[in-house]
Amino acid sequence: MSGKNSLLLVGGCGNGKTTFVYAMQNLVNHLGIKYQATGQDFGISLYNAKDLANICKMHPKDWRSLMDKDILAIDDLGTEPREIIEYGNVLSPIIDLISYRYEHQLPTIITSNLTPQQISEVYGKRIGDRLKETTEIVPFLNGSYRG
Repeated sequence: MSGKNSLLLVGGCGNGKTTFVYAMQNLVNHLGIKYQATGQDFGISLYNAKDLANICKMHPKDWRSLMDKDILAIDDLGTEPREIIEYGNVLSPIIDLISYRYEHQLPTIITSNLTPQQISEVYGKRIGDRLKETTEIVPFLNGSYRG
């Protein structure tokens, strides 16, 4: 894989990372871009990391289609359970999702309060390296807008 096709927005709580992704989502989805071959809409799908873990466990068909979204935005990486147990099977939804999107060269936007180093510590060196290779890291250095 060559080049960066994804974004990793990192910084403290409440400093605008999620708001920025919502703005990008609204812009791209509002433009009504369609695939020439199929006429289907192209857009950004935004999910909270905790919700992704739940979808993986409770809605496997939705999970499978979610993995192939045009541009998938994962909000609050690091807040979800790292592993979930489904009928005795241990699943690692976010690790599996990032790996899948890496292997299929699908653009992903991620927000996190974790630093890139902390992401490597939490999700393992392989995921850290894959994100380093494919994401443009955008630090949000300002303080919280929430007060």
